[in-house]
Amino acid sequence: MIFKHILLYTILISVFISCGNKNEEIKELNKINQNHVVLIFEKNDEKLKSLYLSKGKVSYCPFDDYEARYFTPHLTGDTITIKMDKPALYLTHLYKEAETANYLFKKGDTVVFTYKEGVPSVKVKNRVSLKYDTDFSVSFESKKPLGYVEFFVINKKWRTEEEKEKYKKEEALYFSNTVKSLDSLLVKGEISKEVYAAHKANNKYYKINTEKLVFDFEGLIKQEVQYDEFLFLGSYRYFLENYVYYKYGISLLDDIDPFSYDMKAAFDSVYSSQDFSPKCKEFLLTEFFTEMAKTGISTKNDFEKLQETVKNKELIKSLKRDYLLDLEEVRKKSDSVYLMSHDKKIISLNQLLKENEGHVIYIDFWASWCAPCIKNLPESLELKKEYEKQGVKFLYLSIDKNLEEWQKSIRDEKLPYTDCFLAVNYPSSNFYKKMKLNSIPRYMLVNKKGEFINTDAPRYRKDLAKEIEKYLEE
Repeated sequence: MIFKHILLYTILISVFISCGNKNEEIKELNKINQNHVVLIFEKNDEKLKSLYLSKGKVSYCPFDDYEARYFTPHLTGDTITIKMDKPALYLTHLYKEAETANYLFKKGDTVVFTYKEGVPSVKVKNRVSLKYDTDFSVSFESKKPLGYVEFFVINKKWRTEEEKEKYKKEEALYFSNTVKSLDSLLVKGEISKEVYAAHKANNKYYKINTEKLVFDFEGLIKQEVQYDEFLFLGSYRYFLENYVYYKYGISLLDDIDPFSYDMKAAFDSVYSSQDFSPKCKEFLLTEFFTEMAKTGISTKNDFEKLQETVKNKELIKSLKRDYLLDLEEVRKKSDSVYLMSHDKKIISLNQLLKENEGHVIYIDFWASWCAPCIKNLPESLELKKEYEKQGVKFLYLSIDKNLEEWQKSIRDEKLPYTDCFLAVNYPSSNFYKKMKLNSIPRYMLVNKKGEFINTDAPRYRKDLAKEIEKYLEE
């Protein structure tokens, strides 16, 4: 099986020669787009409301890479141009509640997505492609049994024990039938070798990931965690993570949350391990370090270990920038609340309050990933519009750990840059512990003397306006 995978990958790279096309217009298009993949999304009337939409409806990963990129096309239609320095990319399109369609596109492709009742249909414009190169995923996705979460969302209940047993059989049959179908299509010449190889590997690792609670990770041969050629597959990357959790016995930090693995222990285990190929090791260390940085538990020593391993200097640079790794000492400080302005200047909350003495100050603690926070921001901005002329100062303090996500959210939500600050040393500061600021959104009011007079102000505009009016009269 292993040698078969390696052989297929060799074939995959070698056959990337587009079929000829007599159409002069298409030939011209190929010349223009020869170093890109152009994705044209036609109008899609079905708005997706999925549990899995946190990053984007569409993701893709170029070959010889492990960094997935996400985006969501406009429902009215969209064109996305992807610059390519790799021969191909693997793209995943989320549709319906949790169904996914996977595609392999080559450098120079112009691809059109059309929709019928929310289901994507694909046409590659610049070359002849086999029917199941573009239709395989959609054809077989509908046969996949609903996962546990999707079943609950649709049926408003968890599966009974009897239903669980039935589900296991249906799922095993689905994986088995997928392999048989792929093999049959390849023999008939209805799917290309490179697409076959990608889908078959994706099916294999997706199956392992769904069986992870009972899967024998100890029994895997060493080469299984050294397939650099499969890192472009999300299922393989997730398999590598699961391998670490189960092979090295990484514990959960929260018994209720099945994804709360001890990322520090996972990072250290991979760093010390000789199991992985250099590139797979690089991916895992980057993944676990990023999770550590998001929660503020990464250290200077961890980053030094990462720098030793990761060859991609641009990635190191972006991690350093996005997670403010140069500010590690400030992040650990507990004596005061340290904030970073939009132009990257550090100021303490005490300084900020002193600068605004004589004003009633409204403080909004929020984050880009907090749905209730984002939902309430329009009301907050209306409140600002109403009371700013009366001398009320509005401050938006984000506890985001990622600089880029914070800045993007400021733009998206049309917040005033001059009133926005990043809480650099959250949750290290004693202030947060004293205020028991463990959840957001959280609103606070400060009087004209600079004193906190309400550390858990009302969430709704009408009630908040009454509070502000009260302190304006003082």
